Amino acid sequence: TSNPNTMGGFGACVLPIAAAFTLPPASRRLRIVAAIATMSLLLGIVLSFSKGSWLAAAAAAAVWAFHGLRTGFITRRAMVRTVVVLALLVLLVPSLRRMPGLMLQRWMSHGSTVSNQERLRYIETAVTLILEHPLSGVGLERFGEEYLNTRRLVRGPDDPHNGYLMVAVELGIPALGCLLLFQALVAMSAFVSVREGPAAVAPLYAALSAAMAALLVFQLFSAEPLTARTALVVMALCLTVPGIADHEEVHV
Repeated sequence: TSNPNTMGGFGACVLPIAAAFTLPPASRRLRIVAAIATMSLLLGIVLSFSKGSWLAAAAAAAVWAFHGLRTGFITRRAMVRTVVVLALLVLLVPSLRRMPGLMLQRWMSHGSTVSNQERLRYIETAVTLILEHPLSGVGLERFGEEYLNTRRLVRGPDDPHNGYLMVAVELGIPALGCLLLFQALVAMSAFVSVREGPAAVAPLYAALSAAMAALLVFQLFSAEPLTARTALVVMALCLTVPGIADHEEVHV
């Protein structure tokens, strides 16, 4: 990966998978290792100071919690206890106590404002190019060149920092439709498997569903997931999770 923003975004995708192994039926040793990995990932995401990564991680946490409460591998009491422990850590550890304020400053900083303005220009240019070439796009890996021509600049981004816009601009709206359809099927496969799979592995299935949710959010802020191995592996796992019928056949 090329920068902390991308590392944080992919970390958000992996975070729920690591968290899934902190729960039974994983062995005690594996749960300890998974807990260390989960906390390391969470700390890395926070310290990336990437707003996109924070939103992707929040989406993953929300989806995983939803599945957990619905299927029962997470109780409301456990969730409240976890929130209380994290709040106490933030309050009692000086270095952690500064983090909420620093995160708020990141959202309201001058650098954030400049970044938002740049992304707005990327979106405006991308929309203009999509309207000019709605069916075939401008061509693969041509956004950077077309951006410079449209804006009459000598330097600019290689992509619009948005996976969906990237596909629509370079390959056309039909290609974007295919991408959205494929990713919707992947997300639905992972979501349904949580309900249909055995209860013993529900946390892992829920983690894959949450990882896919994080990936979909992360693509709003980066085009790198389109070709990244992490994204491809997550989607492949979401498509291969077996249902309860498959488990019954194996036991027979």
